[in-house]
Amino acid sequence: SDKMAALERSFIEICGFERDGGRRGREVAVDLGVSPLPGGLKFADSAGAFHYEESGKLLSVTSNRFIHWSTSGDSVQLVEQSLDTNLLNNSVKLKFNHCTVLPGGVSIQETLNNVVILICTNQSVHRLLLPHPTRMYRSELVTELHMQSIFTDVGKLSLQDSAHSAVIPSQVGQTGSPHRCSCWISYQGEAHYALASPAGGIMVVTLPPHDTPGKRLETIYWL
Repeated sequence: SDKMAALERSFIEICGFERDGGRRGREVAVDLGVSPLPGGLKFADSAGAFHYEESGKLLSVTSNRFIHWSTSGDSVQLVEQSLDTNLLNNSVKLKFNHCTVLPGGVSIQETLNNVVILICTNQSVHRLLLPHPTRMYRSELVTELHMQSIFTDVGKLSLQDSAHSAVIPSQVGQTGSPHRCSCWISYQGEAHYALASPAGGIMVVTLPPHDTPGKRLETIYWL
């Protein structure tokens, strides 16, 4: 019946790495040419979720739509889900060669035009700039049964490029490999990554706004 069909679409089971019976979606490897750190720390798997600001707006492009992520070792699994439509190409696994994703090292935020995914490993920082669903579907009200996910074209991005990734400066290694991170986007569009070392120091790595000419990595030290 219509009532049962509505109930079936009102919830969804979210599975992490350990519960997945097989590979989900595509796998994209990111190789910045770094070598494994000797005696590197191992971190527990983690997970989190993000919901769009207008996820509660009926029939909007982002109605009942959210992203959940999980980390395991050198990988981040990202899955976009919707309770209203079937999202195509909605899953991607990012694998950062010879790196380990830090606790607190995944953050997802939305701007007017983009969904920004920040990822921090023990040797690198990353910024994925993906199209916002409202820019993919111009219609104010969407009733299609099938829609493309924001992850549809993620494989076409050159994630090794400086626009998306940077190696953490070697200075942070002087106080030990970072073991925790927090990352966020500023009002000016800068991507900040606060890296905590075992010795207690904190270093903030900053990527300028994505549309700034001559993109470069900057560092600020906090004692």
